[in-house]
Amino acid sequence: MKAIRKAIAVFYVLAIWCAVAVLAQQANQNETQPASILASNAEFILTAIDERAVAQFKHAWRSVGSGSDKIEAAVLLYRKIDGSLEPTLLPLTFEIDRFGFRWNAAIIGVVHSHPNCDDFRPSHQDLQLSRRFNVPIFTITSRGMYMYDPGKRKISRVQPNLDWLDYSKWNSDSHLAMRK
Repeated sequence: MKAIRKAIAVFYVLAIWCAVAVLAQQANQNETQPASILASNAEFILTAIDERAVAQFKHAWRSVGSGSDKIEAAVLLYRKIDGSLEPTLLPLTFEIDRFGFRWNAAIIGVVHSHPNCDDFRPSHQDLQLSRRFNVPIFTITSRGMYMYDPGKRKISRVQPNLDWLDYSKWNSDSHLAMRK
């Protein structure tokens, strides 16, 4: 009976060790993804933006006075198991011209506001974050939504002006055509 209990205990320890190893490997995957996978993250995000995502963008934009405040708001994007996009608005940190948060390997994209008086494109620090974690980074501004795609190493306009606040403007077919 003791031998069976020991064998079961060893089995559970090995199962837990394997699970931890798999999770660690998945956490490191973002740092080693090839450009084709990175591009698919950007493409996925652009085609998966739904009413919930637009609502989170609106909350972020309103929380910073529609770009009039010098603080920034951020929405983290996750891919859910069912294949949908999960946008999560972060609490405001009230940092000037920046935002802080703890990185999570499940993040597939970062959307954040830029004040109206600043450059509307992703900043040098934004590009560094995007390259470090291999995720696209988006800026939401009064002059449009912009994206830096680390797979293509390119900044592009996703939506003009405040169109990113209107869900009806997120037609995935015309949207992808606009990006190319």
